[in-house]
Amino acid sequence: MTLGEKLRDCRKRAGLSQEALAEKLHVSRQAITKWECGGGLPDVENLQRIAALFGVTVDELLREEDSIASSVLREELDLAQYEDTGRYHARQDAAVKAHFPNAERIIPLIRRKKLSKTEQILDFLTQPGVFHLADVCTDQTAYYLVEEGAQQRFVHVAETYIESSPLNPRFTEKWRLMDGQYFVKAAYTL
Repeated sequence: MTLGEKLRDCRKRAGLSQEALAEKLHVSRQAITKWECGGGLPDVENLQRIAALFGVTVDELLREEDSIASSVLREELDLAQYEDTGRYHARQDAAVKAHFPNAERIIPLIRRKKLSKTEQILDFLTQPGVFHLADVCTDQTAYYLVEEGAQQRFVHVAETYIESSPLNPRFTEKWRLMDGQYFVKAAYTL
């Protein structure tokens, strides 16, 4: 697989148009088209930006024989620039709304770690809920379900980055278990 094919594949899996990707990389749409068609290669700085955006290494982009499995889109973020006043409950709400202005629905998700049997017993014996409280105190990030047309995205907002990935299968129930954590839909939408 060529660099252009990998770039096109990553862009499409991230749900980005050529224009949207060009805007994120601060280049023209024509540059993206040229790179995807094999008419040229991005410079080192742009290769680094592409790798950081899609959560891969530059080496993975340049190696011709491998395809890229990652479909996570990661962008730098300064959470301090967003305000939690008005209709938003937190800075993370404002940040996700700004990053997905065309979303039809943004649903905050409440995360809860799935406890092992041993943790469940210890939690019950010490003080019910203490393991959950400790987990919440160590992870101050926020999670969202973003719906854009037929596509759903799982979004993770931290202090310094925002990460999103397509959800397949769709999140249709009130809660879902993903990667050893329960995610429950909040009662409000943005």
